[in-house]
Amino acid sequence: MLTELTRFEAEAHSHGITHTTFRRLTEALDLPGAQREELRALLIAMRPGQYTAPLWSIAASS
Repeated sequence: MLTELTRFEAEAHSHGITHTTFRRLTEALDLPGAQREELRALLIAMRPGQYTAPLWSIAASS
């Protein structure tokens, strides 16, 4: 999943996107909507600096 997330972030960043919703991340990672809160909690725990409530910041280094 982290490889797919990194790929998504790199693609989004290449298009000038700076932030995304957790709903969009869930869709991009092909996860069921029911897992959105789990994904959100996992990502915030792993990369707290990218959480800019209520959005996820697309890391420039991705």
